[in-house]
Amino acid sequence: MGQTFSGTISGKLIKEKKKTGAETILGLVKGSDPTSTAVIDNGSVLDGEEVVCTNTLAYDDFGNLRYVGAKPCNYVTFNDETAGWRIIGVFDGYIKLIRNESIGYYSWDTSASSINNGFGINQWGESGEYTGADLMKLLNPGFDTNLAEDGSGNVIAETYANNSLYWNKQSGNCYNGRSNAYTTCDFSTTGLTESAKNMIDKHAWYLGSQDGSSTDPYFGNGQSKSRNYYENERGINTGKICTSSNLCNDTIIRTTTWEGYVGLMSPSDYGYAVGGINRTDCLNTVLYDYNYEMEDNCISNDWFKSYIQWTMTPIAYSDGAMYIVRASDNINWDDGHAESSYDVRPTLFLKSNVEISGEGTPSAPFTLSLN
Repeated sequence: MGQTFSGTISGKLIKEKKKTGAETILGLVKGSDPTSTAVIDNGSVLDGEEVVCTNTLAYDDFGNLRYVGAKPCNYVTFNDETAGWRIIGVFDGYIKLIRNESIGYYSWDTSASSINNGFGINQWGESGEYTGADLMKLLNPGFDTNLAEDGSGNVIAETYANNSLYWNKQSGNCYNGRSNAYTTCDFSTTGLTESAKNMIDKHAWYLGSQDGSSTDPYFGNGQSKSRNYYENERGINTGKICTSSNLCNDTIIRTTTWEGYVGLMSPSDYGYAVGGINRTDCLNTVLYDYNYEMEDNCISNDWFKSYIQWTMTPIAYSDGAMYIVRASDNINWDDGHAESSYDVRPTLFLKSNVEISGEGTPSAPFTLSLN
């Protein structure tokens, strides 16, 4: 008693760890069973009596969480495009985005008339001396000096085509037809900004095809439900089973994976986006028959756009065949092969440290920031 003491109290302020974007989306269904594919409905956003969008998500058969239904609240402002992108879902801690609208009609790939009759090669990424598909070079970096070729496969001096134009936010030439036909294209307003590119993960993509023993490009031995597509995309079957004829004379080895920045949707992305009370029945429906057997219950409850658009998935049927989503809202294959011109919707994975905030509605979309 009567004594005076002096001292110093020190401490460390612990900063609360912010949630990643993936953790934020997963938090919307906290407590739900990831082994169930049933729709998780967190309510609707209304404008009067009109449903603006629904907070509906569901797991697929493999534990990935996806936005589902006709009008899910999955709108994102990205690349300075307000509500211009949509969240497909969360895959192993990464958010997968797709552009809401197409950037235009372009060939997946094309070739000299002596190669596969000018119909292109259904190999997305690099393989040996082959540098990759034309569309891949348009969307991704590293192809700034990609010279155009004529219908005979000869390089056209001082003329570039599909030379990373979308990635670099530039205008130039884009392949758009059989036998290396090309046209002018302009991505000076729709191409990627520097801030957007900083958020894109260099990711592993899966390019597996259906069972190579199948001669049926639609069903793949009778199995072309969403689950089958997902498994085949991650399988070992490549996009080529033929070895002769003028439609199949290239010597490129097909690969089943690719590592890069910007790709396209897969057939399973489209199939697993279905919602509604009949989701289970829709998932058990062959995607080719979406517009026949289950039209009212499946097509009307799937938010993917209703126009002909490319997927990233080849078909083990011929050299240049690719799966597409047709305007009739079913998965089909392209009779014209990769040289045809269909809508392109860039698809990408965000870096794992990207944070997300907002409501996900068209008027109050999610916004992104780097942690």
